[in-house]
Amino acid sequence: MPHNFIPDLIKTLNKLKRFPKVVVMPDFFIDHFVVVNMSIDEFIKKFREIALQGGGNLIGTEQMIQRGGNSANIASALYKLGAKAYLIAKTSKMGLHYLKGYLGDDFDYSGIKTNGRLSMTVSIELKYNDGKSNVMISDSGSAGDFRFTDLNEQDISKIMDSDLVSVVCLNHNKYGAELAKKVFQIARRADVRTYVDVGDPSLVPERINEVVKYVLEPGFADIFSANENEVLRFAAYFNTKYSRFIGMTQDANVYRQVAKDLSEHIAARLDLHTKTFSASYSNGKEIAISPTFRVEAKIGCGAGDSWNAGNIFAEVLNLGDHKRLLFANTIGSLYVSMGSATHPTLEEVISFLRSNPKQFVV
Repeated sequence: MPHNFIPDLIKTLNKLKRFPKVVVMPDFFIDHFVVVNMSIDEFIKKFREIALQGGGNLIGTEQMIQRGGNSANIASALYKLGAKAYLIAKTSKMGLHYLKGYLGDDFDYSGIKTNGRLSMTVSIELKYNDGKSNVMISDSGSAGDFRFTDLNEQDISKIMDSDLVSVVCLNHNKYGAELAKKVFQIARRADVRTYVDVGDPSLVPERINEVVKYVLEPGFADIFSANENEVLRFAAYFNTKYSRFIGMTQDANVYRQVAKDLSEHIAARLDLHTKTFSASYSNGKEIAISPTFRVEAKIGCGAGDSWNAGNIFAEVLNLGDHKRLLFANTIGSLYVSMGSATHPTLEEVISFLRSNPKQFVV
């Protein structure tokens, strides 16, 4: 790090006078977290034993039901920071009931459609190296078929009046690339920034082709957010030599080089978030990098959504690349270390930064 940006960021946050207006779409899930105090191999062995004996009970887990879905998580994190977050999603009437229980009475629910089917995920969290690994088993519900035609006039008006619109969870949605393209076209006409995060395309590799063809190559997205797995898979689309890295943990410098190469092929700024650092890339160059914080990860699922919320919040406020990444890292670190699947307030962010938290070295 060429400079410690923490004092500068604290000063900036203490002087905030305006807050972002952000539209996020199109998914809301109910997430059932199952935290298992076992390694991956131990869990597979025990799971197999129970299954082969004809069934049984795996006890000793910690479980909770929580708000889920990339869009709902990002909107929740932004809302907790003080932003005006407008969530567009399709669910059932019961889904809206659950959502209100998580976000409270003051959140704007006018973008929620209740003519759909509830989306649900079971997230099994296991010990992995020095942290957590989570396996998500999902029923996409209405997140799997949200289309541009599901938007109404109020949704379009909210998009055009926002500072930034984010379309995420394209891996679940078979119409996701088309949705992002049409939404971003509208946003561009209103000078609204555009942000896309595909999610894990491992089981739906065709999504990569669709997103590249309809969103990235035409230049409809201003910002493309990705984690280690996603940046490798998109880079391999353009250069097959990166295929050999998929599924294996790589040194930080590998991910940095992959991101540089990928950024040469897309018009969007590429924002990469990993467990030890986050960085931004454009035209084959690394324009900023920031180490993440050394915290105890008490929960794994949702960290990327929290990071995206922080990245979006700081992007709209034009904090600058280094402070933007630092802020996003702070939101992600607080989320995983708080352990309750809740998002931090701005006051909690400032308090954390003042505590002189330790960072990784990059």
